[in-house]
Amino acid sequence: MAWSARFEIGVHAIDLDHKLAFQTLDALLRALRDGAATNVLEDTINVLRAYADEHFRREEELMRTVRFPELPAHVAAHDAFRRKTFEFEISRRRSSLAASEVVRYLMEWLPDHIGNADTRIIPYLNAYRASHPNASGLHARPPVRVPSARSPAGPSAASTVPPGASRRTR
Repeated sequence: MAWSARFEIGVHAIDLDHKLAFQTLDALLRALRDGAATNVLEDTINVLRAYADEHFRREEELMRTVRFPELPAHVAAHDAFRRKTFEFEISRRRSSLAASEVVRYLMEWLPDHIGNADTRIIPYLNAYRASHPNASGLHARPPVRVPSARSPAGPSAASTVPPGASRRTR
């Protein structure tokens, strides 16, 4: 499943976060196809959990700023994603998680949530920008950075590269 411009909301950091989510799914799909999904499953779940923590906080802050009326329902959807990634982590630790289960969930959730729920903020974002000419601060926060246990610098190093992707192609 590929990222496309139809998923953009017009806030650079959030759009980059969304791209990371799709890249993470694509990396897991490639690993599943190549028979190496078990090797990247832990990293995939770590990326998804960091994504949920950092991206959702950023997105919900934006929604509060532009007074998005669907914020409570949106937060509930984010909480459901957080619970699901926690369930994935528990199942992975018990060796009872199939990568295909994560793929199925993400293939349904990402395009639906980003393409339908997240894009509904656009009119509110545009109205806010029109009434706040200095609203460029909406672009100020960097994209999600995820700790990578496999980086040469160890667990404290940060990366926006999804599991299974080459760092050289950034």
